[in-house]
Amino acid sequence: MSAALDRHNGGGGPVRSLWSTYQRCQAGAQTDAMSFQPERESFLPGLVGPSWHDAGRRLDDLLDLQPGWDSYGGRPPSPELIAYAAAQLSGLKALHLPPPNIAPSGDGQILATWRGRGIEVELWFEAPYCETVVIDDEQFPDAAYAGADPRLAKTTQALRRIGSGM
Repeated sequence: MSAALDRHNGGGGPVRSLWSTYQRCQAGAQTDAMSFQPERESFLPGLVGPSWHDAGRRLDDLLDLQPGWDSYGGRPPSPELIAYAAAQLSGLKALHLPPPNIAPSGDGQILATWRGRGIEVELWFEAPYCETVVIDDEQFPDAAYAGADPRLAKTTQALRRIGSGM
């Protein structure tokens, strides 16, 4: 157990990695050990991008952020928001969609980004059950979108195009 996870739990007992815990729940596993094998899938020929393992590790790393982490007074994302982002991203992984790059923002949000095939997707996790997506598409400029995305339908559609080359 890492000290960072215990610190974010307020000393209320052991806490597992939020990402790994969610993955175990999704897999129906009953044990504390889950084999989450690193994946190195390239969704763009000739390039190796982030893996789902990298995304999970980055979400775990966000638990270590302290107030002022960016030297501008940045707020770290809450453990609840990290768990929510992990749950939503796990759903995208289950659909065999490409993995995102993960970054915190100074106002406590989490940004997941995907780029490829002339498409850029930014998924902003603002609070649990509150996210905004921004989609830019060079090939189909009319398909650009910014706003709410219930059930991540627009995000999923854009990621399928990035992953499959449609």
